[in-house]
Amino acid sequence: MIVVEHDRETIESADYLIELGEKAGKDGGKVTFSGDISELKKSKTSLTGQYLSGKKKIISDKEVARSVRQITVS
Repeated sequence: MIVVEHDRETIESADYLIELGEKAGKDGGKVTFSGDISELKKSKTSLTGQYLSGKKKIISDKEVARSVRQITVS
């Protein structure tokens, strides 16, 4: 079965992963990774792997709001 998914739990439970990228549309569609989850997390070419391994982090709106201590209005 092939599933297009962005849910972490679903990705981590897959037996085999294929990541397409790097971008969308005409700039995407290239295989940037194929293998299992442990290989994905070690991959230097996989953007998904970098996030799942913790090398990259998605900053939530709440985290951004907490980090902003000053707002300048001009």
